[in-house]
Amino acid sequence: MKLALTILSIATLTFGSINPDRTVVPFFEIYGGYTDLGDDLYSVEAPYYFEGEVRRNGNWQEIKKETYHRARELGKHVLTATPRKVRGEWAPSFGTAFHVGGNLVLTAWHVIDKEFRKNSCNRVKTRLSDGLDGNRIGCFKVHHCNRKLDYCLAEMYIQKRGLSLQDLEPPIINAEPQRYSEEAEIMAIGNTSGLGLHASVGKGIKKINDKYWFYAPVFFGNSGGPIFNENDEIVGIVTAQSKEFYGDRARNYATSMADIKLDLEKNLGTDHPAYKAINFK
Repeated sequence: MKLALTILSIATLTFGSINPDRTVVPFFEIYGGYTDLGDDLYSVEAPYYFEGEVRRNGNWQEIKKETYHRARELGKHVLTATPRKVRGEWAPSFGTAFHVGGNLVLTAWHVIDKEFRKNSCNRVKTRLSDGLDGNRIGCFKVHHCNRKLDYCLAEMYIQKRGLSLQDLEPPIINAEPQRYSEEAEIMAIGNTSGLGLHASVGKGIKKINDKYWFYAPVFFGNSGGPIFNENDEIVGIVTAQSKEFYGDRARNYATSMADIKLDLEKNLGTDHPAYKAINFK
């Protein structure tokens, strides 16, 4: 089966990949405003769509307080990433990265370079989430990239002021293959359309042709961001969406952490300091 994929780091005027039948929680802004509705509900800021474009602060939606606070905690592991604009590019690009241990992050290679040619640190800028101090974190070294799996492992600088990644407790990286499930609720967190960190939840995950298929809504800018299982463990990295952006056939794709772990073992080795620093389960 040949997959029809659209990479997610380039801002564009088109709908995100949304399957309404499998959406549990639509996009909402993690560190935006909210109103307490009592009981177990908040009304939270959410983006809205206008002529196919995601726009900021145009909508409010009700979500469970538990979901909101969970996203705010998990969002502390996620960084916004801004690829350097390429000469002749008509629109800016947006992406996402996430902490995996020590001063290391994972992101999609096409966030660093859409043509998969360069893997240098000066190709991308990152920033800690607003749930921490929003500190800009510079890239020190890219340790490894894989085009087929569409990911890069990068080491970030230790900060002279403010928080460094090594000061933070890393998320759990679950490198066990995820079982096929129509009911598993998967949370995606990313720099949706460059508007800052947003979360969404969808129902279902399966692996086909070396990619996870999942149904949490994503939009351009989510590339390189994590997907979390119901135990708050990172199981994959967002890489693409289907060409059908809205409807019952819309889906999203992620590279599994199991495949990334095997690739790092083969190319870096289990004795490499960067490999040892990753918080694999």
